[in-house]
Amino acid sequence: MRYFLAFYTLLLFTSGQAQQPWRDLGDSLIHSQKSLEALAKKAEELQKAFEKTAPGAPILSAQQGYGRYFRIFNATFPLDSLKQDLKNGLNYEQLAKKYPGIEWLRDSVLVYRFERTDWEGNKEQVFAEAPYRLRFHHDPQIWVHPDAVASHFAFEIYTTGDSGHGFLFYGRLAQTALPPEAARLLRFVNHVIGEYPKHMFSSKTREYSYEQRKVASETIQKFMGWRQSIPLKERDSFQEAIQKKYEKSAAFRSEVEAVANATLIAGVQSPYQLNDYILPCFPPQKQFELLTHQPLDWNCGNDYGPRYHILRTAQVAAELGELSVFLQAHFRIINDNFGSLESYPGKRTYFRELEAIGMDVVSLTIGASLFIKQWPRGNVEYLGKSISETSQPELLEDRLIEFISNPKLDDLNRLRLIWLYRNYASRNKKTQAAKLEKLRAIAPTLPPRMREALLD
Repeated sequence: MRYFLAFYTLLLFTSGQAQQPWRDLGDSLIHSQKSLEALAKKAEELQKAFEKTAPGAPILSAQQGYGRYFRIFNATFPLDSLKQDLKNGLNYEQLAKKYPGIEWLRDSVLVYRFERTDWEGNKEQVFAEAPYRLRFHHDPQIWVHPDAVASHFAFEIYTTGDSGHGFLFYGRLAQTALPPEAARLLRFVNHVIGEYPKHMFSSKTREYSYEQRKVASETIQKFMGWRQSIPLKERDSFQEAIQKKYEKSAAFRSEVEAVANATLIAGVQSPYQLNDYILPCFPPQKQFELLTHQPLDWNCGNDYGPRYHILRTAQVAAELGELSVFLQAHFRIINDNFGSLESYPGKRTYFRELEAIGMDVVSLTIGASLFIKQWPRGNVEYLGKSISETSQPELLEDRLIEFISNPKLDDLNRLRLIWLYRNYASRNKKTQAAKLEKLRAIAPTLPPRMREALLD
């Protein structure tokens, strides 16, 4: 363990002296016009291929329904007794009378069920509340991971054994078929983004032995230690010196290649600092292989390393014409808040790069925000921020309002698209009021409780 701690400490020390990678790009794009033109042709073919696909079977919404949310703290009665009465079907009035210690915090809440994979790779079912009021720019949720569940309730007992919470449903949670236009957008996202390769942008350490990881860590430490020996005044030209030495010295080439291989083995520390030095030595294809296979550390939201790594991957993918990785990398950037603190100079969402190659970004954003049985691809807060760069704001607003107004779309997804719209509108304080007024104009067409989502 000490080897990995030493390596991590060294990276922190060196990265603290490095210049921020973000720079003020203004209206410029991060890819060359030549690369974008080549990608645009492939993007056009990809979208035309989707247009030719059959509609497919109906897609069902997430299981959802309405009910009450309750909570118990430091119960004076055994929770196993409550669990059994829930299973036996006692109703709200009976439960409230028998267990006065229960806090019935909210009624008429929209509850939905979904599946996810925990950090150990185990699949689990989760029941969550979809609140009507938007707080903190995201959809705040109460999650219940039930150890007792039936068609009329979901109940979780905390590890203390004397506290817990749950939902008591008014009726069975149900699914409805998504309207064809909504199902089409989900299929569009799956078509153009696809599944991320397991090795790409992963935080999982590869299956290497402790001895292999120790050797790799020591290889990197040695290289970074040499970097520390360079006087500060000479470090601006350090990358150029490495490239020249790489070209002239076979022994140094072997060392740099050993460091590159070590980044695939040593652990999950973000390798962006090392990449600043070693990637320029290699041709684009080698850079691409390294960037798409190096493990990333996603533990700290204030660390811009993973985001910078993915941005660099997108740039190399553009240069090589690798459309699928280009799309996956850009989608990961616009759909993630890692490293996006407002204090970073010239921070942009890199959304316009997708528009520049002719992608239907409105369909992509709305489709990614729709929720079915698994956790959705899109985060409505981050996508709302990203799509504020769109060159087609009226098209986006009209399409969102069209979906939100559609009574055939399930309540959960109508709420999520309201949250997406509001996050998008909030990015520009000058136009926010007018955009929100356009949304509120449809309030009379919405169910009474859903109108609350339109309130400030």
